[in-house]
Amino acid sequence: MEKASRLGNIDFLKGVLIILVIAGHVLQGPVQQNFLRYIIYSFHMPVFIGISGYLFNSTKNSNLSILGLINKYWLRIIVPWIIAVIVYALILNPHFGGINKEIHFIEHSFLSPFYHLWFIPGFLSWVLITWVAKKLKISDVYFLIISAIISIVALIFNYYPELYHQTPVNSTIIIILHTFKPYYLVFFVFGNYLKSHHFSFNMAAIKIAAISSLAGIILMFFFNSIILSIVLLFVFNALLLIILTDAAQKNTFPHSDKLEWIGKNSLGIYLWHVLPINILERLLGTGNLPLFYTVTIATELAFLFVMMQITKIKLINKYVFGMV
Repeated sequence: MEKASRLGNIDFLKGVLIILVIAGHVLQGPVQQNFLRYIIYSFHMPVFIGISGYLFNSTKNSNLSILGLINKYWLRIIVPWIIAVIVYALILNPHFGGINKEIHFIEHSFLSPFYHLWFIPGFLSWVLITWVAKKLKISDVYFLIISAIISIVALIFNYYPELYHQTPVNSTIIIILHTFKPYYLVFFVFGNYLKSHHFSFNMAAIKIAAISSLAGIILMFFFNSIILSIVLLFVFNALLLIILTDAAQKNTFPHSDKLEWIGKNSLGIYLWHVLPINILERLLGTGNLPLFYTVTIATELAFLFVMMQITKIKLINKYVFGMV
């Protein structure tokens, strides 16, 4: 019962985070010009990725072969992602130029996924890196340090493309940054670290530090500093992961069937929620934001309702939403 409650708490947390993901995608305008979107983007993906790492059983999965690892995620994640990539490419490609060009566009979409679809190759890369680290018997502390270094270097490259633009590996780095988002690796590893290592944190001090770092992040909206933003991003999200996983372990979150359902079905919702948003952007435009937000929110609610019904169809559930 205690384990079921903890999982329910994690599903509740994932449900809240997916709602924030949807909200972040519905909101319009550049992140640095929309305060609410800026706040959501400052933590929603790092924390969601950290929770994914928290749920990943690195010890058990390290016993699998590489084929066993692929087989584990084939129907759960890879096939639904492949279907999503193809559907988004077919529907959202604005320049249909015949079958050959469309096929080329689809092929390119796998190498450089549309908008939010980077998460699946990113997730699989973090799983693979963690699996390799376990196979090599790298200690958890060293692996956490290595992942932090990789993430910091990747984030610096992301902010300062001039560091590699004139090098022979320019296009490779661009693809890696876009498709795998290696700067998020440390959050996956840290989430996994929190699951396998039990600490007695001074939660009052952790919360004060988290509030202080959040204040710094808010300040960066008005007075941007790239280096300070990077530091605050890592510090705030690490502290937030400690707070949220501690709360989940203590069964602190309220029970909500709907939010827990969203958390359990987060992959399917994540893959497909952007489609109605993009279609409405094309149909309505974003010149009248109150109208756009009203229609889009109503459509997203309808999308969730329809998805609740569609998930009852096993074939669609298995191959489109990845729920097995």
